[in-house]
Amino acid sequence: MLKPKIRRAAQVGCYRLDQHVFLASGSLKQRYTLQALHQHVAPAHDWRALQAMAVELGLTDADWHWVLPPEQYQIRLLDVPNVPEEEMKDALAFRVRDMISMPLEEAVVDTCLLPADAFKGRERKAFAIVAHREPVERLVQQFGRAGLRLASIDVADMALRNLLVLAAQSSSSALLRMRENDSTLNMVYETDLCLNRALSQGTRMFDVDEPATQGLSLVGDDDLEREALALELQRSLDYFDNQLGLGSVRELFVVPDSELDPALYTYLSQRFGVRVTAFQWHDGMDIDDALAELPLDAFAEAIGGTLRWLRG
Repeated sequence: MLKPKIRRAAQVGCYRLDQHVFLASGSLKQRYTLQALHQHVAPAHDWRALQAMAVELGLTDADWHWVLPPEQYQIRLLDVPNVPEEEMKDALAFRVRDMISMPLEEAVVDTCLLPADAFKGRERKAFAIVAHREPVERLVQQFGRAGLRLASIDVADMALRNLLVLAAQSSSSALLRMRENDSTLNMVYETDLCLNRALSQGTRMFDVDEPATQGLSLVGDDDLEREALALELQRSLDYFDNQLGLGSVRELFVVPDSELDPALYTYLSQRFGVRVTAFQWHDGMDIDDALAELPLDAFAEAIGGTLRWLRG
């Protein structure tokens, strides 16, 4: 993906779902401060709408970071070839050609090395992140026509990785992003993404409780639903500890698209002996008072996009 150029300007993260654009902006001084959140309805591929949004929000001189949703890219785990460092990216791109659903010449490929300590005694691994070239190039053209500075094009899983790195209190941590129909689990060692899994369990599996109770709770087949989610998480925790050899995950943050019953966090914490909590938005960042009542979870990918500087 397009690499960022780090500046002291405002950082803007954009994430599109259908016709909705989620936008977050913040700045880095002594400490990162999240300053604004906006949700817009805007047609895709319309540079005039993008320009108008930037003018309206006073963000024409900001660094913009566009975050691709999961359906617009693929992540594949590869063995790292024994080649000089300057040839690594091309060699990994060549290796991934038989693992993706598009011709390599129609793709843009970025790579992310796992820590050298992972998979001890075996070949080093890397993630290849692959997207269709044409939409990426069209996005660059849109920003150019709008007169805006596109500092990076990122992907949702790496934006969530940024959030995790900022908030983690231990060297090994995890974040579960729960959407209506599915979830994504990412595990990080220090600052490196080490595990990425798509799970079939989503918030739709949880029925809304009686009106007097806030949030979502597990009813009906609650034991089966909780057990299915717990089993998938346990497999991933065991893999991280035993196969990657990077130690045990000590904390698991959950970012759901709807508020979850706290009993689910308690159940998972007791099941794994791991601290499982809703994502703590104030850990690692300051948040403008005007944002206190907004649903920050809905803007998770956009906020993560503003933290692209964490990867240099």
